[in-house]
Amino acid sequence: MLKQIEDFFIAYGKQDRKPGELVWRLDIPKLKRNEAFRAYKISKRFDQDITAVLGAFDLALAGGKVADIRIAFGGMAATPKRAAGAEATLIGAGVRDADSWEAALLVLESDFSPITDQRAGADYRRKIARTLLCKALMEIAGTPTRVTRLNGIREDAYAAAS
Repeated sequence: MLKQIEDFFIAYGKQDRKPGELVWRLDIPKLKRNEAFRAYKISKRFDQDITAVLGAFDLALAGGKVADIRIAFGGMAATPKRAAGAEATLIGAGVRDADSWEAALLVLESDFSPITDQRAGADYRRKIARTLLCKALMEIAGTPTRVTRLNGIREDAYAAAS
């Protein structure tokens, strides 16, 4: 049975599955030339930790503008959820025009009402979600900025400890 992933999660710890039914596979289409994808996980520890916030961003570009976008977060609601308001606000925004992102960054806060728990506070989660969306847009735009990835740092730390 084909389903959209956003229809799969019903409530905290509950998915749209019959008892004993397993997820057999996920079909993830290859990105087209005009598409970009980014995903970021924020947790207290590098490995094997429950996520405080996870952001996933899929953009289709046309003429330097956002033609289509899917923004989803984990840790911002009881189930993974799309940021419909921010998505709608970014359609037509210039990918290299940070000023055109501002409205979406503000709308993002009304897309979610995160909780405070042992992993993170609600205000922290809202700020991180905003920061992750901005980070994804900056990386996709190729905006010259400070390094936004920590690739290799963990490996260097482990090597130094050995």
